[in-house]
Amino acid sequence: MVREIRAAPLLLGYGGAEVVDLAAIEDLLHRVSAMVDDLPELARVELTPVLVGPDGATVLDATVQYLPPIGPREHFTRRMS
Repeated sequence: MVREIRAAPLLLGYGGAEVVDLAAIEDLLHRVSAMVDDLPELARVELTPVLVGPDGATVLDATVQYLPPIGPREHFTRRMS
């Protein structure tokens, strides 16, 4: 997914720029995805800006918005039947 966006050439060193740490970007995406899976009440996550360089990624600002709880939360909502 990271290699398919229009800005991918810039991340991969186009025009003599440094190649950024793609593994750090992918790790950040995996962590946000896991957070969305673990917190069903999560409505929105905004990470702005995310700085990525050859040595990793840094999130400078994050905004998280939750939905109000609907009812009592079952402790084992994701168990297999």
